[in-house]
Amino acid sequence: MQRPINTLGWIVFALVMPAGFVLGGLWLMAAQTTAVWRGLQSRSWQTTAGTIIYAGWQSYQRGSNGGAYIGPNYNAAPFLHQPDIHYRYEVNGKVYEGRRVSLHDHRDGNLGNVKAIMARYPVGSATEVYFDPSEPSLAVLEPGVGWPNVLFLGMGVVFVLVGLGLGWAALKVRQRLVT
Repeated sequence: MQRPINTLGWIVFALVMPAGFVLGGLWLMAAQTTAVWRGLQSRSWQTTAGTIIYAGWQSYQRGSNGGAYIGPNYNAAPFLHQPDIHYRYEVNGKVYEGRRVSLHDHRDGNLGNVKAIMARYPVGSATEVYFDPSEPSLAVLEPGVGWPNVLFLGMGVVFVLVGLGLGWAALKVRQRLVT
C-alpha cells in the first residue's frame, strides 16, 4: 500500500529549501569570488611612494539599512567604526589621492581595533602604496585578501553543498514513500 505524500510539504522540502540554499550559496560565492580574486591580484600590483594626508575614522549606526553614516570621529555604542585614511601618491607623473586601506571592509564595533590601524598611518608619514597598473586610481596600503571574504566564500560553498544534499535526500525519501 502506498503512503500518501503531502504535496505542499514535498514541494517545500524537495524543491524550495534546496533551491534556496543553492541559490543563496551561489550568490555568496559570486559576491566574494571577485573580492578574493582582486585581493590576490593586489599582492602583485606595482608600488609607489605615498604620503598620509589624513587619518581619522567614520562611525556608522548599526541597523537593518546597512548602517547610517553618523560622522567622523564619533565614539559611542552601538556603532561600527571604520578607519578613514587618505594618502597621496604619484603614478607616471599624475597625482592621485587614495582612501582604501585594503580591498576588504575594516568596519569594527571595537574602536580600539580601528585606532590600531590608524596608528600604522600617522599623518605626514611616508608609506608604500600598491596600485593596479591598469587602473592607477585603484590603490591600497595593505594588499591581499581579507578573512571575511574567504569566510563568506566558504559559507557559499557550504550552502551549495547543503542545498544539493537536501535535494538528494528529498529524492531518496520520495522514492521510499512512492514504492
